[in-house]
Amino acid sequence: MERIKLKNDFYSDSSDVDMAGETSESNSANDDVVIIESAVPKMSSPKNRKRTELQIERQLKKEKLEYEKVKKKIQQNEIKSMKPGECLKLMLVLLDENLVSLSCGQSTVKVLDENEIKHEVLQQIMPNMITFWRTVTSTFENDQKKFITEEKDVMQNQILVYIPTEEFSSMISSFSAKNVPSNNRNRSERSFENFILSCLELLGSNHFLTFVVIDWETYNKKAGKKSINHLVMEEALLNVQLKYNIHVKLVDSANEFARLIFNFTKAIAECPFKRSRYEQLNSLNTFIEGKKGCVKIGADGSGVEQTWRMMLMSFKNVSANVASAIMKQYPNPVSLMLAYKSCRSEKEGLHLLENILIRRGAGVTATTRKVGPELSRRLYEYLTSDDPNKVIS
Repeated sequence: MERIKLKNDFYSDSSDVDMAGETSESNSANDDVVIIESAVPKMSSPKNRKRTELQIERQLKKEKLEYEKVKKKIQQNEIKSMKPGECLKLMLVLLDENLVSLSCGQSTVKVLDENEIKHEVLQQIMPNMITFWRTVTSTFENDQKKFITEEKDVMQNQILVYIPTEEFSSMISSFSAKNVPSNNRNRSERSFENFILSCLELLGSNHFLTFVVIDWETYNKKAGKKSINHLVMEEALLNVQLKYNIHVKLVDSANEFARLIFNFTKAIAECPFKRSRYEQLNSLNTFIEGKKGCVKIGADGSGVEQTWRMMLMSFKNVSANVASAIMKQYPNPVSLMLAYKSCRSEKEGLHLLENILIRRGAGVTATTRKVGPELSRRLYEYLTSDDPNKVIS
């Protein structure tokens, strides 16, 4: 038997095929004849091909389900990380090393430890400065349809700066002397406004600055003749708030300072969640679901038309025909609101809907009438009034 390697034309690889030969003797004794029988590969049957296609289809479906499952889990984790209680785990508070050497800084570290909030101590670009950072997770797909997750710390736009009480009083005093002739001023004193400008120049105007002063009332009382009038102090704080959108917090003790830092951290952590809730409450998806008489608003906008119809029919003497006539021209509340905004005067808005025709019946018995000024006025007041106590009759 002889083994011959043949290339299989039906498949991409080569296979060894056994070739059997038989030797038979002919009538001539010296003639040897070798007979080779080759095994030709058979084509797969239609039944096998269909089975293979079904297996591939099931595999693709399984991979798609796994993909959607992983994607949904990632989205759920993102939503979960935004919720109160969970979002604090993503926060990092950076404290200036000079601040930690003070009693207020030590109290802050203690409060942050008690609430299990991550914090680090390092030299900031300004003395006694506190910055807040959030760990942001971003997920994207690569070319192989696999999810890649990256984490990075992003600085938030809120910054707190502790100002020693003596330094704060000195700057406020220079502010109170702004109307005094320049030759009588102490040029070594730095005004509070100049201090603000230097901070903004260093940090940039895209941050919200809050300055914190501890126990200023007690210090001011002990100053005697050099004490600062409360009206002068309030005028100085109001001046920087209106001109530069900067706030100053006066606290009574180091412990209150520490609680303020914790409250800031918590508020910054919960900000994305509260913003998301606010956007949901101001969208059309806030109608109550699952209760009798209520309409479910789908993500594709389904249900908006029915909800708009129910809103119109909640007005007195508004039938289905009246609602349909208004909806034919203004298919949703947004379109009507835009029409009201484009009105050049209140009078035009009040009469916007009164000439819309309402058709009732069909054929020779059909009748028509107009919406009228009364209903037009009520709808205008309902959608445009800013007075919460206004009664729409």
